[in-house]
Amino acid sequence: KGTSSGGGGIYSVVQSAGKLLITRNTLFSSCRSKFGNGGGMYVEIIGSLINNQTSIVQISNQVEFQRCFCYSDGGAVYADVKTKGQLLINETLMNECKSISSNGGGIYTNQSTNNSFIHISNLVELTKCQCNLDGGGIYAIVKSSNYLMISNIKLKLCKSTGKGGGIYADVSGSNNTFDITNQVQ
Repeated sequence: KGTSSGGGGIYSVVQSAGKLLITRNTLFSSCRSKFGNGGGMYVEIIGSLINNQTSIVQISNQVEFQRCFCYSDGGAVYADVKTKGQLLINETLMNECKSISSNGGGIYTNQSTNNSFIHISNLVELTKCQCNLDGGGIYAIVKSSNYLMISNIKLKLCKSTGKGGGIYADVSGSNNTFDITNQVQ
């Protein structure tokens, strides 16, 4: 039935060179976070500059989020990617996921501390995802020397009542990169 605080399917903190791999025909169906973030999944990824440790979350190889929703940010996935954290999403479908009152109907990412990396690519498809504010498909915050790459994805019939029916990106500060390459449809 979901959770009150976040992560209707999975709530995870990955740190100290940890890895979380979600792969091979995994299905999140009708997961919900009643009052929090991340209808399907809430993840916080924290590495370390001092020990040069990278923590990684990878969602790949035919993973599906079907009709997941949350009250706040990230209908399917909410990811807070901090220093030396990496989020990799590929070969993933998000269908009819929704943020009821906030941002990121499909994916919400926050990179507000330095040296993090997010790559959303290769057969990622968001269909009919929606939100009540900004970023019907994807909502991204990129600040403080971070890198976000989006390539070879499809956004179909995603919508928001605010800005960015497909993608909304808040990129500010120096040494930040938001790179859209190859086909984004």
